[in-house]
Amino acid sequence: MMENKIELKECKVYVACLACYNEGKLQGQWMTADELDVAWESDWVNDVLVNGEYRDERILCDADAIDCHDEWAIHDYDMEGLVLGEHPDIPDLIALMHLIDEDPDYVYAAALLHSFNGGDYNPDTVMQVKEAMGSYTCRSEWARELCEDMWHAELDALPAFISGTIDWDWVGQQLEYDYYTYEVGNRTYYIHTGEI
Repeated sequence: MMENKIELKECKVYVACLACYNEGKLQGQWMTADELDVAWESDWVNDVLVNGEYRDERILCDADAIDCHDEWAIHDYDMEGLVLGEHPDIPDLIALMHLIDEDPDYVYAAALLHSFNGGDYNPDTVMQVKEAMGSYTCRSEWARELCEDMWHAELDALPAFISGTIDWDWVGQQLEYDYYTYEVGNRTYYIHTGEI
């Protein structure tokens, strides 16, 4: 029996020319990680063959003035809801886009990291977060399982009339104070504050 696989789309970012934006025009382009890498390495300039001669042309816009159109900003992300601001560290962003293209769960690790560390999305750190993070769809079940793992003997020693009255959702709410969380739909990704 063949398994249905969802084809994942490549991460993309929209990189805009800031000089054009300041002139009232929106010029730029959507780029994959590989395209962004090439543009970054070439300082946003392509060598283009025109009438048998090579000339420099801006990648992000059609301006003739090469020198004054060298600033950029990322105006949009197509990375499963992850947004990292207008001026991220491009080499880290490229590496992160490659990670997410390989395994979409990296987007949740990056979002979790970004939500509590606001700007750190170094690929090595994102990989550490992915290894250490967990997820749940029901906070009360998560809290109960976590407490049973940590305090199995103590919970078993409680009489049923006490253990049966535990509000596991409230316990989960209290436990979350020791965790960084990031919600996507009905799933919550979490990592203990001591893990990073």
